[in-house]
Amino acid sequence: MPRRRDKRGRATGRLGMERGERYALLKREVLESEAFRALPDWAVRVVLGLCAQYYPTRNGNLALPIRDARLFGINAPWKLYAGLKTLEASNLIECTRRGHVSGGRRLASLYALTWWPIDEPAPGVTYDAAISPCPTPTNAWANWVKPTDWKPSVQSIVYRARGRPRNTARSVTRTSGSGRTTTLGAT
Repeated sequence: MPRRRDKRGRATGRLGMERGERYALLKREVLESEAFRALPDWAVRVVLGLCAQYYPTRNGNLALPIRDARLFGINAPWKLYAGLKTLEASNLIECTRRGHVSGGRRLASLYALTWWPIDEPAPGVTYDAAISPCPTPTNAWANWVKPTDWKPSVQSIVYRARGRPRNTARSVTRTSGSGRTTTLGAT
């Protein structure tokens, strides 16, 4: 007896998704990797935001400005910037173009997911000099080993993203008097 084809399969695709519908395509082996498990929760949101933008022929052209990041629950700019730096440090993403100003226009930083091949840049876009399209993924995350100083280095990234130097002496205030304001200021 001949096998019947499911007409719904053609209409929705192999994954059962409607044509043009977007989803975050994140491989299970990446989710189970040491690099992914070492991420803080705010960095996981950032990688999910980048994954939601991925589709074939676009890896390397992924950008996540703060206005788009807010859709994924990243409400503080420091979480976005620290998340991107942490993802780079864990080799889950690679920066293909650092953001800069060119001809009076601000150009966003672009990123590639390292478990997918880096595609050709979009028309009018150029990658940084050290980056070129590659038909095979680098899979740098698979060889990443959690450093012994991982937690302090993530804290350092957070401090820089918040705009504070890492090792600053905290100012101490003294109090005096019994009026409405009792502080003398920082010493």
